[in-house]
Amino acid sequence: MLNADEDASPSSSSSSARAANEPEEDEETEDDEPKIEQLALPAAWRNAGLWVDLELERQGLVEGSSADELQSPWDSEGFPHPDSGVLYPHAAINEHRSRPFVVPRGESLPDAAAKECLEATRERLASLWRVSSSHGISWDEMDKAFVSFSKAGKKRYDEWSRRQGDNPPEAATIKKRCFERAAAKVGRFCPEDAATGKPRDPMELYPSRVKRLASRYYVHQKRSRLDPWKPGRLTAHLQQLVVARMLRRETGERTYAFRRSASGVAKK
Repeated sequence: MLNADEDASPSSSSSSARAANEPEEDEETEDDEPKIEQLALPAAWRNAGLWVDLELERQGLVEGSSADELQSPWDSEGFPHPDSGVLYPHAAINEHRSRPFVVPRGESLPDAAAKECLEATRERLASLWRVSSSHGISWDEMDKAFVSFSKAGKKRYDEWSRRQGDNPPEAATIKKRCFERAAAKVGRFCPEDAATGKPRDPMELYPSRVKRLASRYYVHQKRSRLDPWKPGRLTAHLQQLVVARMLRRETGERTYAFRRSASGVAKK
């Protein structure tokens, strides 16, 4: 129902007709609102198994490619899941560390030497899991990521709220555009003027609905532009970086013993 100050009319028939034509705001506008573009997440967040498959295959570590495989001790009695924190629980870490240790494709070591390398690799990574909660990334790299994130967020906020040269703030432009869109939306339901034959001004008939709808559009647009830098997103951003570097380091550790053995054979 419209507010009393908006639907006052000289006759009840005119009021009834107007009520029949009033915009169904919730139903009509919900589908038209632009979707908020969420912060893009790496593949590890969307499909941990696929991400780990590609990461290991990059180093030639494919399950079933060799007869010798050693099961990972991760998630066993000796290696329970770490306590919950910034990095844990994490699907990609659990998936990566649960994979068996295999001989890289293309290795030509004798079976006994390959098995010895697998055992050394498993022991090396097990020791790394015991003593380190994060590795593969330096403090300098994390500082650089923090500064980059901070500068990008400040730049985006300045574009939104401050004048850029002779141009007005983006917020002012978006606010005007949202008001025009809301007025056009509500105007579809306005009856025609008997004298001119044109639809009546929606701000004259339904001012509160136009303002409320314009406010919804504006808030939606603001969120879509500033949400990637809202509180909590820095933690998620740094978590993505640290986990990616950790698993890249652990992937390299799975082939380290084989590379060292191959270099030793080449020297001989």
